[in-house]
Amino acid sequence: MTFVGQSASTTCQKDGTWSHPVPKCMAPCSVPSIEHGRVTNYVPEARVPHDKHITVDCIAQYELRYNTTPATCNNGSWTHIPTCIPARCKTLPRRPRHGMVIAPKTDHGMKALFRCKDGYQLIGPNVTECSFGRWAGETPICNETYCPFPGILENGRILLVGHMGMYDYRPYVKKITNNRQIMYECERHYTLSEGPPGATCVDGRWSPQEKPKCVRGSHPQVRWDRKKREAVIRRQRRLDMRRAKRKKRGKRKHKGFCKPVETTPWMDVTVLKKGWMSSSPASRGTVIQVTCGWGYSLNIGNRTAKCVAGRWKPRKPECITST
Repeated sequence: MTFVGQSASTTCQKDGTWSHPVPKCMAPCSVPSIEHGRVTNYVPEARVPHDKHITVDCIAQYELRYNTTPATCNNGSWTHIPTCIPARCKTLPRRPRHGMVIAPKTDHGMKALFRCKDGYQLIGPNVTECSFGRWAGETPICNETYCPFPGILENGRILLVGHMGMYDYRPYVKKITNNRQIMYECERHYTLSEGPPGATCVDGRWSPQEKPKCVRGSHPQVRWDRKKREAVIRRQRRLDMRRAKRKKRGKRKHKGFCKPVETTPWMDVTVLKKGWMSSSPASRGTVIQVTCGWGYSLNIGNRTAKCVAGRWKPRKPECITST
C-alpha cells in the first residue's frame, strides 16, 4: 500500500477540526500481461506502487498503439492497458518509374494502388498490401506501349506525322509512341471515302481502328487535304512541345515532395490540409499536425509544419526524448 497524505498523524483542535486531513492508503497494481509485448521496467510478479507508470516493448512486427499519456497505477487499477498492434508501414510503397502510387492509409492491412501514366502499361500486380510494417510483393513495372504498323491502304498510302512534317509510314518503323498520328492519302485520281482521314496512337492501339477506302474520283480534295495536313502537323508540334515541357518538369518534380514524417509509436501525425497530390502525405502544400507521446517533446513550437519546395517549414517535425 502507498501512503498518501500530509501527515501520518492528526490532532483534534479546539474548534473541533482535525489539524491534518485524513490520509489515504492507495493499493498497488499487478503487472499486466501484454499480448505481443512485455513490461520492461517491472518483473511479471512485481507489484507496481500507486501513481507509478510502466513502459512496454512490443515484439517484432508489432508496435504500441499511440497514446499521449503513460499507463499509470491508480489505487489498484491501471488508467489504461498498453496495446501492441500490427506495425504500420512507415513509408509509401516504391513508385514505379513512369507511374504513381495511391495509398490513402499505411496501417496494417491497408492497400495501395499502382497506376501508370498514359502511354504505359502496368506489368505486375496493381495492388499491394501493408503487412506488419512491410509492403507485400514486388513493385510492378510501367512499360511504354507502342502502336503496331496499321497495314496497307489500297490505292493510297499512310503518312506518319512528325513535328517537321509527314513521312511515308513503312513496316520497319518501330516504337510509335502514345499520341503519335497518322494520315491517310490516296493516289492520284482517287479520293478518301468511307472512313476517317487519320488516326492517333492511344495506349498501344490506333484510334479509330478502321481505315478508309480510296475510291476513284475526278475531283480530289487537294486544297482541303493540304489544310488538313497543316492542321495535323501544327497539332503534333504542340503535343511535342507539351511532352518536352512535361519531361522538363519531371526533372524538378522532386521539389514538389517533402521527406515523409515517419509515424512512430511515440508520435501521432495528422494531415490538416492535403497538398497538390491528395494521395501523398508529403506533397507540396501539405500541412500536418504532430503530437508527441509522454516523455517526448516536439522540436517545433506550434505543432504544425508545411511542405514548401521540398522542405518542411519551419523544420521537419521530430519527437525528442525529454531530459
